[in-house]
Amino acid sequence: MNEEVVNILFSIALVISFIIAGKFFCGKIKKRNLIASVIEDKCKNCGYCVHICRHHVLESTVINDKKLTFVNHPERCRGCGKCAVNCPEKAIKMVEICSKN
Repeated sequence: MNEEVVNILFSIALVISFIIAGKFFCGKIKKRNLIASVIEDKCKNCGYCVHICRHHVLESTVINDKKLTFVNHPERCRGCGKCAVNCPEKAIKMVEICSKN
């Protein structure tokens, strides 16, 4: 696969994960109004966030010799912000996923 195809597939997976997270968190079992989001341009793929998150929300993987860190399980995110606060590159932000009632 070329890099363009990988980027498209990654973007599609990201959109799907946010849709799933929105349905999960905006329903009856909503925990928090925030979810982790990786800022690709800032991320150095050190993997610290993957190890610090006790809910196993983030994942690092290698695709076509390129290491990527991303939110793989948004439905597990509790919005605590531990990954964002501890990221050495400040490459994770907490984003609102549904409107406050």
